[in-house]
Amino acid sequence: MSIADPPPVARVSSGLLLPGLLFCLLAACSTRVDPTIAIESSDAGPSSDAGDAASECVELERGSSRYWICSGPLASHAAASDACQRRGAVLASVSSAEENAFLATSAANIATHSNLWLGGTRDDDHVWSWPDGSVFWRGLIDGEPADDAYVNWQSGEPNNTSTVLDEPERCAALALFDTGWRDRACSLELSYFCEAPLPAP
Repeated sequence: MSIADPPPVARVSSGLLLPGLLFCLLAACSTRVDPTIAIESSDAGPSSDAGDAASECVELERGSSRYWICSGPLASHAAASDACQRRGAVLASVSSAEENAFLATSAANIATHSNLWLGGTRDDDHVWSWPDGSVFWRGLIDGEPADDAYVNWQSGEPNNTSTVLDEPERCAALALFDTGWRDRACSLELSYFCEAPLPAP
C-alpha cells in the first residue's frame, strides 16, 4: 500500500464493503467500529479480509524486527492476532520509547486509524503481558511497571472503562494523537501492528 492509497472502509456482516459508517449503521451493521474514529468512504472496491497476507499492510524493518502496519481491513484484537500469525508474526510488543515513536510515526505516515492494536493483553487480575508472555504492567491506573519494563500508558489509563462498548477493556492499543497506550474493548475493529524477528544473516 502506498501513502496515496485510500483509507479502509467499514465492513458489514454480509462481507460487502459499504462507503461509510452512516450507511453501515442504517443497514444493521454488526461490525464493532469505534465510533470516536471517523471512517472515510472509498471507491476502491472490495479488499481482502484481515487474514489475507495481501491486506492493506506496509512492511518495515527496524533493528532486529520486521513490522507490518496494517491499516485495513479493520480487525478485532483476536482477528488481528490471527492475521499476524498467518504472516509468521505476532501483534507487536513495545520495549522502548524509540520503538514506540517508530511505530507511531510510521503509522501516522500511512493513513491508519487513530488507534492501532498492540500485542498487550491483561488477565482478570489486571496483569498485562505481551504475546511472548512477558509481563509489563500490573494493575489499573495506579498500577506499576513489571521490573524494568517500558510502558507508555496515556494519563488515566489503563482504566477498564469503555465509552464505546459494554465490555471489559482487556487489550492494548497505541493512540496516534499522543503516541500513548490505551486499554480498549478487544472486539473493537482497529488497524494493527504485527512484528516478527528478522531472520539471522
